Amino acid sequence: MTPDAKQPNTKRPDRAEELAHERARMLSAESIDAQLDPKDLAWLGDHLGSCADCSAVDGEYRAIHSELRSLPAPEPPRDLWARTYAALDVVDSVAGKTVGATGTTGLGRRPLFTTAAAVGVVVVMAAVSILNQGPLRTPVTGPTASALVAV
Repeated sequence: MTPDAKQPNTKRPDRAEELAHERARMLSAESIDAQLDPKDLAWLGDHLGSCADCSAVDGEYRAIHSELRSLPAPEPPRDLWARTYAALDVVDSVAGKTVGATGTTGLGRRPLFTTAAAVGVVVVMAAVSILNQGPLRTPVTGPTASALVAV
């Protein structure tokens, strides 16, 4: 493009104006589900009164909100629990866990050693961490041993 070519006369909105529109859209969205601060509510009302674009966005937010609220709550299928329970049984059998007649897995029969070892590791780690912190020491402001060495 040569310097002589004319650029189209497009006015880009300044940053303050962009931020005002962004704030208005954010407050519009928040005002649907929450009560706004009175200052924010007054500012939003003034902005929506003077800005057709943000007012249209506010209307769209409210229309979407009311449409979503009007949808019926989904109902889970009647056999959901039976299918879930059957799938868990398959997972347990693949993992090598046995399922008893009461529907409980063999987790209660797990060797106590593994649990005790895990608890022991946690206790040792906590003790080492506490011992490494040591007592709080006050800084020595007087002469130190290295300062008392005669030259």
